[in-house]
Amino acid sequence: TPVYHVACTVERTQATKTIHKKRHFVVKLVTMPDDKSPSEQQRRESYAVEGRFYSSRNEDMLQLLRGHELNLTIPRLLQNDLDPIKPWPCFCILMNDVSQQFPVHPQFLSVAQVKSAL
Repeated sequence: TPVYHVACTVERTQATKTIHKKRHFVVKLVTMPDDKSPSEQQRRESYAVEGRFYSSRNEDMLQLLRGHELNLTIPRLLQNDLDPIKPWPCFCILMNDVSQQFPVHPQFLSVAQVKSAL
């Protein structure tokens, strides 16, 4: 699945001054073949679950993570045009880019992170 990192400058005028702020986003573009096979249905449902996870931002889970010094964060879903009812050939997920605040992306979870997740 292609994942794109997009940067732009947002211009905002407040009273008499203009503020420029650089923003960073992650765009995930998913193409789905017109296929009703069980594996493709499972893939489509997997993306639907991912969208629900990011859109819910489970507050209980975030509170639990804040209680541990794990330095974890969850990207904020800005837009998800996946409609699980309609099998579109492609869809797009837009999130804020947390790699700007957290440039280290470990290959594996630490023991403390795994224990917290369980």
